[in-house]
Amino acid sequence: MASENQKFVTLFWVTLAVITTFRLLYVSGLSLVPQEAYYWNYSRHLALSYFDHPPVIAYLIHIFTTLGGHSEFMVHLGAVAMSFFTSIVCFLLAKRIYSARIAFYFTLLLHCILIFSLGAVVVTPDAPFIFFWVLSIFFLYNAITTNRGFYWYLWGAAFGFAFLSKYTAVFIPASAFLYLLLSRKDRHWLAKPQPYIAMLVAALCASPVFIWNYKHGWASFLFQTGRRAGEMLSFRPDFFFGYLGTQLGVVGLLLCPFIVYAVAKSGIVGIKRSETKLLFLFSMSAPILVFFTITALRTWVKMNWPTAGYITGILAMLFFYFDKEKLKPPRVISRWKNFGRVALVFTAIVTLLLHLEALFPFLTLSTSADTVTGYRQVGEVVGSIAEDMPDKERLIYIGYEYKSASEMAFYLPGKPETVSNNVVGKPGLQYDYWCDPDTLIGRDAIFVYDRRNEYKEFDRLKSLFDNVVAESPLKIYRMDRLVTTFHIYRCYNYKGLNPGGH
Repeated sequence: MASENQKFVTLFWVTLAVITTFRLLYVSGLSLVPQEAYYWNYSRHLALSYFDHPPVIAYLIHIFTTLGGHSEFMVHLGAVAMSFFTSIVCFLLAKRIYSARIAFYFTLLLHCILIFSLGAVVVTPDAPFIFFWVLSIFFLYNAITTNRGFYWYLWGAAFGFAFLSKYTAVFIPASAFLYLLLSRKDRHWLAKPQPYIAMLVAALCASPVFIWNYKHGWASFLFQTGRRAGEMLSFRPDFFFGYLGTQLGVVGLLLCPFIVYAVAKSGIVGIKRSETKLLFLFSMSAPILVFFTITALRTWVKMNWPTAGYITGILAMLFFYFDKEKLKPPRVISRWKNFGRVALVFTAIVTLLLHLEALFPFLTLSTSADTVTGYRQVGEVVGSIAEDMPDKERLIYIGYEYKSASEMAFYLPGKPETVSNNVVGKPGLQYDYWCDPDTLIGRDAIFVYDRRNEYKEFDRLKSLFDNVVAESPLKIYRMDRLVTTFHIYRCYNYKGLNPGGH
């Protein structure tokens, strides 16, 4: 047994080294997606928190760009690094619960599944969030199995930093207390002080978010809760089936149903037989998966929101896959094994092809989902136009929607400050906090919008400047197929949002 464990430990480290090397090479040629450029702009304006997200993503990017410069590679490196450490914690967790064999296949599946693999190269709040989510589960499992209260405080810190990464972390205590309620063996922790002290530790770690919100009228919390609640007014079967479709797509057509099945079965078996491990895995997965599935009946749920819930679901699935006691007939065991191999290979191939599609244009099947191509060209063209403007030193670069504004900030020569919707009278997310439009009065601007986020209020735009002159549209192609068109305007003498009041 010891030699078998060592075999899978070695396999894990070799696989992790190979995959990490591939990812480092992969991101060296990868453009920033709009969300990454937006979070990179966070990192240039460090704060306790931000309007639409907590701050850890900003500090993660800031660390790497400070060390290696403001390049695409260094921005992506934060995602690769977090995936590396997440893999290690996942392996330790699965090995602690079951065995090195299951731990190896657990981490291998996480590398193969599209949503986790994308999160390892595209830096978003999910990268640090998933790390702290898994770390919190690891500390919680150690707390209940070693009976050492110290692990509860580590769990609280991991929860706090997860909340500093993404608000979905609220499911961490929900999952923990669900387990304690369901588990006869560990319910005694509810009467002990450690879990509650751990919550205070979490609150202390997460305090920057609360301080920022307190100073800004609870803007972030209201945006994430009030707006979502306002969207949930009616039953939307189209959203629900869209949600199911995206989950099958990003988790795996063959794997997703079996992960969900494993979560449900682990709950049933765990409760009936007081099987602690299965009950634990069920509690770590079910709350977030059930919540977002129900939410999808009334509003659009983004593909990554329930992602964390699949992690322990995958571990439960592997337990049932390797548990031959539940599959006594040899023929059933053989078929189950064959299906598992096919599901793993199929999922890995799909994920690999979608990764390569981003680098090799000839693999592109459709341009409708391409949200990345073109921003490098926009940076070059707008930079050239800026050279002809009369007062280029005080020039305003306006990108309609945060995506264009953020990508221009990164790809324009010299990486200047850019502004967004708030300058033309629309909500601009975090850009509302970075720029007061009245401070820009009297300056010239270049206004850019992407057809993928079309601007339709040209009368309003013209009223904000003395003169607005259209440039030739910039058409972006990929393998002779039109991806999008960028519309660029020279704008002279900004008058502010209330021209008559000045």
